[in-house]
Amino acid sequence: QRMLARILQYQAQYPAAEKLYSETLQKQERFLGSDAMDALRTKANLGSLYNEQGRYADAEKLLSETVKATTQASGQNSPETMSALHSLAIAYDGERQYAKEADIWEELYRLRSQTLGPDHPDTVNSMQNLAYVYYKVGKAAEAEKLQRQGLEIGRRVLGNDHPSVLLAIGNLANTLLSEGKPAEAEPLQREALEGRRRILGPNHPETQYAIANLANILSAQKRYREAEAL
Repeated sequence: QRMLARILQYQAQYPAAEKLYSETLQKQERFLGSDAMDALRTKANLGSLYNEQGRYADAEKLLSETVKATTQASGQNSPETMSALHSLAIAYDGERQYAKEADIWEELYRLRSQTLGPDHPDTVNSMQNLAYVYYKVGKAAEAEKLQRQGLEIGRRVLGNDHPSVLLAIGNLANTLLSEGKPAEAEPLQREALEGRRRILGPNHPETQYAIANLANILSAQKRYREAEAL
């Protein structure tokens, strides 16, 4: 039933998915116990579903309980604990509780570095998410440092044209612009734009987003005609 619920969730059939998750969780808690790993995995799936529905307060409550229980049942470094932490960070982001969100990304970055290694995509993802929180709260210098580290790993491990790397390039460019460094930001944003044009096509939303970001960078340098020409 949980697998069917996940399929429904991926198809955005949220009411049907929630019903199946809830029914499955009730049975698991009745027959296996509320701290059984199968029950905790279902709770984590349900919390993720709440996030996708924008029900961040519900997600936070359920995922906080799940993180505590999975840590006790399987340890801090288990995939289940780290997955629940990831979803909890998303809930905090939705609630704009950025200090709590940053704490989780810091913990996930440490845990994933230890268990998966510094070059693993999940480790880099945690680093980049932490950098993005720093960017949102105005800690641009801290964000830039982490983004440069993550981008260096991404280029080496995934290649320059990987979608995650193109996203990281654009994010670093935006951070540099926020620091008042448009000349440094421009070549990065051009690289992100050309990569997206090549991989995604000229009309893709991410390509159009990169065009808008490049226009902002050019405008910051008072190159208004070039910005308008984009």
